[in-house]
Amino acid sequence: MFCPFQPATWEGFLFIKGYMSILSILSSSNYIVVNKDLIQSLGLESAVIFGVLASEADYWQKENRLDDGFFFCTVKKIREITSLSEHVQRQAIVNLQKMKLIDVKYQGLPKTRYFKVNEAQVLENFKILSTRALNFKALETENRRISNNHISKNQNKDIYS
Repeated sequence: MFCPFQPATWEGFLFIKGYMSILSILSSSNYIVVNKDLIQSLGLESAVIFGVLASEADYWQKENRLDDGFFFCTVKKIREITSLSEHVQRQAIVNLQKMKLIDVKYQGLPKTRYFKVNEAQVLENFKILSTRALNFKALETENRRISNNHISKNQNKDIYS
């Protein structure tokens, strides 16, 4: 069997001649951060779009190039990153706007779309999500405790029967 790639190892890392290293492929810039709680509350597509926009906002902030908190991100760029169609992007962005997680404005000719991540609203949503998660975890722990007590009582009955 012919294999066009010629793998070689170097200090435990796999490299394929003529292609990127596994480290480049696995670098953090090749990932989209998507919070599981946001997936539950926003839906997968909206959470993915939000992850991309948060990464873009972080990038532009580090470059000191935010304009009153706004940055631009094209449909094409989001499609390249996520493979989401323009229609799905539009729906997700509308959803994020309704939740007040982002602001969108259009400027210039040709029209360029600018985004702003509303950090205060994001923190508020995370507070709500965190509270729900903590309440669920407390309930889960209580249920486990009750279940363990029930099991131990049944085991004691068997011992003394």
